[in-house]
Amino acid sequence: MTSLRYRTIAELKAVCGDLVESLCGTFPACNELKQWCTTLTAGLDADEEECMEFLHRLASYLSTPVPHKMVKYDRAILSITGNPLNVYQVLMYNDADTVSNVFVRLRDLQMAEKVKTLSKDDLGMFWQFVHEAIQLVLRATQTVPPVVPTTQQIAEDIERRKRQRDQLQNTNTTRGSMSVADGVDDLWKELCHTRDVTPIPLTDALIERVARLVSGETTAEEMCRNFPELGDGEYSDESLAIAQRIGSLCAMKNAIPTNMMSGIERVASSLVRDINSGKMDFASLDVEKIGEQVLRGVGEGDVNDFAKSLDKILPALQSMGGGKL
Repeated sequence: MTSLRYRTIAELKAVCGDLVESLCGTFPACNELKQWCTTLTAGLDADEEECMEFLHRLASYLSTPVPHKMVKYDRAILSITGNPLNVYQVLMYNDADTVSNVFVRLRDLQMAEKVKTLSKDDLGMFWQFVHEAIQLVLRATQTVPPVVPTTQQIAEDIERRKRQRDQLQNTNTTRGSMSVADGVDDLWKELCHTRDVTPIPLTDALIERVARLVSGETTAEEMCRNFPELGDGEYSDESLAIAQRIGSLCAMKNAIPTNMMSGIERVASSLVRDINSGKMDFASLDVEKIGEQVLRGVGEGDVNDFAKSLDKILPALQSMGGGKL
């Protein structure tokens, strides 16, 4: 009985033989194409061991990642499949231009330009032969082909990510400014996401507990013990860093008098808008004027309370900045 692998290779030789004969007949003046076809034929006609090595190299070529931003749909492929776009997928989309750009030899052969000169019927048949040959290579090498998302799936993914970007932009525009409370809320949602738990509401009691128990020195063991709602799994460095930032923000929020915090947020938002619009740059910032704007409407009692809370505020600022004051 003839082995299935032998039958697969024989079928592959037949398909590639027809393809080579057609290409060489269609472009008889291209000696480089003839040499490329000769190399392909020689690899398939070698003894069984060398032939299999040749086929494994071909299968490896098919899994080659396509450089980022070479095509518009690469982010959609990554989003849908979890892996970067590769040559196999590009070939399934009949994208000769991209494959030629990935492999220098095909670019030197001007393969993409040659393919475009084929009639509509011949072009369709060309890609059918290519796809058939690819599947036979994968079958012979027992290689599982990558997932190839449909054009509809790609379009839907692109639209979904566009809606997410627009939603985020609209949220930022609606807010007009990012308050400390907004920052705490966003970081808390991010922390819950990294912990793979459903975000729970940030109540005043929870914020007070965070401010009291979380600092730049808090360990993963302490987080597990003090915040069971975040799960008991091991904390990554990212999760612990987010938790420590939340603690610093909560400590500042509790320590800085409300009127003064409102002034800080109002002035900071105005400065960000002016810098983003080009009305102001960092070099032109007037620290004294900024201080006056922050303190506008702030009573003497708030100023005194602020001064008394510096022992809490300064460590929180130092923790957020990651350096020494």
